Amino acid sequence: MPSSLTQWRINSTFYRPPGELQVQSWEKAKDLPSFEYSVKVPQLVTHKALVEGDPEKAIFWVSSFEKTCVNPLAESNLLGGVLLQLSPYFKNEGPALSTLKRVLDAVSHDKYDYAVEFRHRSWLDESRKEIDAAVLEALKERNVANVLIGGPGLHVGGNQTAKHSYMRFHGRNYDIWYKGEKEDDHRLDRYDYLYKKEQLKAWVASHQRSRIKGR
Repeated sequence: MPSSLTQWRINSTFYRPPGELQVQSWEKAKDLPSFEYSVKVPQLVTHKALVEGDPEKAIFWVSSFEKTCVNPLAESNLLGGVLLQLSPYFKNEGPALSTLKRVLDAVSHDKYDYAVEFRHRSWLDESRKEIDAAVLEALKERNVANVLIGGPGLHVGGNQTAKHSYMRFHGRNYDIWYKGEKEDDHRLDRYDYLYKKEQLKAWVASHQRSRIKGR
């Protein structure tokens, strides 16, 4: 990854799809050198439609998001990655994988760097250390990345499934991650952590083309 690249993750798109004027305000950054945004697919897709087992609604909302947000940012050369952070209540059971494939096929995964973050253990294989092989194959066929996570919490595998990578660094505040925040703690929250260069070297060495995220 070029050292001069600056990437900013827009988290607000998860809570509410952005309007035209809001996206236009983000496009003003097109004059900044080596700058791009990473955007998060709205919860209407990942935490509502998918959890409720309604693929048609999921496809409608993800297609709409790509049209109104992803496409304009890409046209302004400001698009980094597009994250589908699945709900921890979206389990790999019944038609779930088939539904996920349909949603991914509704977006331009051949043009843009999409990534999926799995947050329920049902998506793991029997070893409980890696994503299920059928799921990995579905991502590979579409050049969609399996989100790699560094830090405390659930780590669902390390296999790369695309030509790009999507990493989320959660820090190493194991104490407040599991035991809760203290009133006199100077850290803002459990993600408030500054990685040292030596802690990042292993990631950089194995993922030279990665799009690295802070959270």
